Amino acid sequence: MKTLLTIAVSAALLTSMGAKAQSRPQPMDQRTERLVTLMVERDNGNKVYPWSKVQVPVSEVEAKINELLSDPSVISVERSQTIKRPQPPKVNKSANAMPMMASGASVWTFNDPGFPDQKIYQNTNGHDMRLLEAAERVDDANAMRIGVLDSGFSRIQDVTYETGYNFANDAPIGPAFLLEDIAYCSDQEASAESTLFYRHGTVVSAVATASANNYSGIAGVSQNATVVAGRVMDCSGYGQLDTIADGILWQIGASVPSAPGAPVIEPVDVINISISSTAPDCPAYLQSAVDAATQKGIPIVVAAGNDSYRADRGIAMCDGVITVAATTHDGDLASFTNTGPNVDIAATGETIRAVTVNDRLTYASGTSFASPIMAAVIANTQKRVGNASPADIIYALTRSGTPANNNATGFGLGGGIIDAMILMDEMGVPRDIVAAVNGLSGEREQYKEAFLHPAAEAFLGGKSVCEMVEIDAGSMPNADKTQPVTIFRVPKGIPLLPSNGMVMDQVIGQDRFFTNAITESGAKLYDFGIAQCDISSSANCSQKTSIRGIDGDSLLRADGCSSSKISRRKL
Repeated sequence: MKTLLTIAVSAALLTSMGAKAQSRPQPMDQRTERLVTLMVERDNGNKVYPWSKVQVPVSEVEAKINELLSDPSVISVERSQTIKRPQPPKVNKSANAMPMMASGASVWTFNDPGFPDQKIYQNTNGHDMRLLEAAERVDDANAMRIGVLDSGFSRIQDVTYETGYNFANDAPIGPAFLLEDIAYCSDQEASAESTLFYRHGTVVSAVATASANNYSGIAGVSQNATVVAGRVMDCSGYGQLDTIADGILWQIGASVPSAPGAPVIEPVDVINISISSTAPDCPAYLQSAVDAATQKGIPIVVAAGNDSYRADRGIAMCDGVITVAATTHDGDLASFTNTGPNVDIAATGETIRAVTVNDRLTYASGTSFASPIMAAVIANTQKRVGNASPADIIYALTRSGTPANNNATGFGLGGGIIDAMILMDEMGVPRDIVAAVNGLSGEREQYKEAFLHPAAEAFLGGKSVCEMVEIDAGSMPNADKTQPVTIFRVPKGIPLLPSNGMVMDQVIGQDRFFTNAITESGAKLYDFGIAQCDISSSANCSQKTSIRGIDGDSLLRADGCSSSKISRRKL
């Protein structure tokens, strides 16, 4: 059955950066006011994205719709209308200058001039997202690629743009996505009271990925991460929801029907969209793009909105996205944030220390800046569990927050204020690694002739000591000692939890023991761990107390066995 869905959209780029709000610039010309974009769903065999665009003058819209619906291949038609940037949220500006107290919990320190003022890394009145502690649990050498769909991207020292593409209609669709490369934006900025108003995408990108220890700006939440920038709004903060769908398709490595010149790129690891909409629901063409990302295992993180209302409009209504509300550093509900049942998690979104054009330090407020914190936390988690699905992450988030203060009770903040350490626990990222030493290593190597004697192999049940490793489970003093120590394995990139894998061996009553459960061929395909808990019910199974990863770098064969290594990959 063919359908016509006419959706009036008024969306908003969520921005507040401690600067005076600018008067709204006028559109470049009348083109966007006189043309209407129709999104056409066809039965054309495109299983990834069956939608295409048709642009017609406003006076011809109804006739064109009737014409399209007469085509047997057309399933439905939707109208995409403009989205725009709202007024910045009102915050207590005196908070921008509040003294910053050092946190004893911070495990890293950086030389970036803005780092001492980054309260997102500090414990404030008992509220701490534990971002740095969590980041220490993963290998920082594993570079991540964060997709950012926004506007106002500019060159700064702190942000590395791997690539970018412009989908907004105020400039040619193509690879010129930076403000410095778009003449119209430069003209607008020259006439504005402050250029900060136009740098939304730059600030969002910096909060997530700013380089640390470079004596400039701030330290981003996800280190060694690059930005894949999709420009989906013009420099005045206007655009259309269909361009967001274009940006999603491009960032997940799919072809974009409306931009055939856009190169097909390697899919990003996570997408951040700090844009909101007043559309009454998620348009079908946008949901199709979100579904395509979900099928590829790419999570999409979106800002809840700055209307002090329910997050029940536009992108936040799409199935499968992760919607982020904002709180203060003290754990209070931010006065401007949207809330409600569609919110999955909250993060600090008020007076965020940030960096903008010319590497100037600034402050930013809005759910726009809570969202990239969450996207970066997810990117850090994916450094270890890159094969986790968006549904896995959404479920983990329901168990990964801490309560907001009492004045936020009942507003709807999903799992609460993100605790990155708990999220990594829920996602099966080991807090600690134990050594697994080859059976003929260390002091035993001096007895290798005896251990390698056929009689010794017969005593070991036909197994060579070279095939055995010693495990030390003594690093779990708070585990349930009534349970056996279980060695288990999971496919690489899957959360290291016994429920996700296969039991390989169990030992009762010993903290140090030998096992032949870890083989050279197995270590190439699986990540191994140990657990001391009730694995049948998962009761008391926790990365904090009773689960440890096994260090692949320790699995070296002794000289008497082979010069090869069982595994060189750190689990």
